Amino acid sequence: MVEIYDDHEQSERVRTWIKENGGAMILGLVLAIGGLYGWKNWQVKQQAGDVQAATEFYGLAIALDQSQFDLAYGHFETIKADAPKSTYNAMAYLMIARARLDQGQADLAESLYRELLTSAKKVPEFIMLIGHERLARLLLAKGQPEAAMDTLAAAGDSEAFKARFAEVRGDILAAQGDAEGASAAYATALESMAAGTGDRGMLELKRDNPLPMPSAVVVTEETS
Repeated sequence: MVEIYDDHEQSERVRTWIKENGGAMILGLVLAIGGLYGWKNWQVKQQAGDVQAATEFYGLAIALDQSQFDLAYGHFETIKADAPKSTYNAMAYLMIARARLDQGQADLAESLYRELLTSAKKVPEFIMLIGHERLARLLLAKGQPEAAMDTLAAAGDSEAFKARFAEVRGDILAAQGDAEGASAAYATALESMAAGTGDRGMLELKRDNPLPMPSAVVVTEETS
């Protein structure tokens, strides 16, 4: 079963991971300096790189939490340069893209999501799926429903993300005026949703009323 973490959960896991593993890895470095064999030196270097990437990622999360965006981007660039194949790098892409979006920089966020998704061999599957979902939602918000649907299709099938993808698909179809298709997609999302997750009430509302409500028309009376 694929686990899905939001940005806060990711940073908390990094904090715990460093606390539980950092000491052992530092000890490994000391032993390496003491003169272990070559394969052990290589192993320690790998572990040290993981510790550094984790530290930078934690710094990024804290900087974003404190709205210190320049500092956060600095951590991001360091992770990209020093640990491009790490899971921390992939998670950092998601967090920075979200930050760009929150700052109203939709084009920069889109660029980051696309850059992440072109690194398929270096990115864990669950992060790829999150990236596809977020990019699809962003494209839909930018008025590009066809591109959003293509993005979902490119992600392939995933049982763990079936409900989430079905809801996005429903939103896309609703935006295109396909009430029947949207309602069916929302029904699939409801059927696939794990107990205790998501907003079932909202999905039921979408299923029963799949098309967006028309904007209110304001009539102004002329006065003589």
